[in-house]
Amino acid sequence: MDAEKVDKMAKNDHPNSLTSALKSVKLCLLRAFGAFTRQTKYQRLLRWSWMDFGCGDFVMRNRDFSRRRGQKGEFLIDGSLSIAMLFGLVMLPCTDLATLGLRHVFLSAAARNAVHVASKAKTFETSLNKPSAKAIADQVAKATANGFSGIDVESVDTYILATNLDTQETIRYAGKLPRPADTSSYVYNVETVLTAKVHPLFTLNKDLMGSIPGLTVPMEGKASAQEYCEHTQGLNY
Repeated sequence: MDAEKVDKMAKNDHPNSLTSALKSVKLCLLRAFGAFTRQTKYQRLLRWSWMDFGCGDFVMRNRDFSRRRGQKGEFLIDGSLSIAMLFGLVMLPCTDLATLGLRHVFLSAAARNAVHVASKAKTFETSLNKPSAKAIADQVAKATANGFSGIDVESVDTYILATNLDTQETIRYAGKLPRPADTSSYVYNVETVLTAKVHPLFTLNKDLMGSIPGLTVPMEGKASAQEYCEHTQGLNY
């Protein structure tokens, strides 16, 4: 039906009569049918426009809204799980690895501090008026390591390294020299070796993942340092 005929029917309506009400209903149905036939198949599947019914400017796009809402919901669920897996499988091990590296640096600093004071000691094993090289190295190494968390020093070993000037051969002594130092033929250094348990920042479940050093159990760390001995005449004491 043409639009002009529809408008003429609307003008001839009397709002207070039953006939006028029926004609208004018929007019709305005709408008709806005309709007529906003017839409394409794709438009009819995707949206319903209530403007053609004369009911205002409200437009409801049912399928588009549901599709967008479904995509957002999937992203919230999948994104949360992905972030949790990324943090658990990647971030935690990387954080533990960085922590282990930093604590090994602290362990090396403890070894350097220990050998520095040991090289200045007047005796190597026997404590006379002042602590010996072994005793003071043990004290300083543990005091330095205890200043940082996650480092448990198990042993502090101090050695004498005698290097021959002609052959460049090095002899290691765990105790004092059997005879007075021969500075004309040898160069004497003091060495400290620290053995410690280095703990990760986050210790994961051992029953679930097994025994993994540095991740589920502490890692064994070693650090050593050498320094020239200043009082070689006391190395045989």
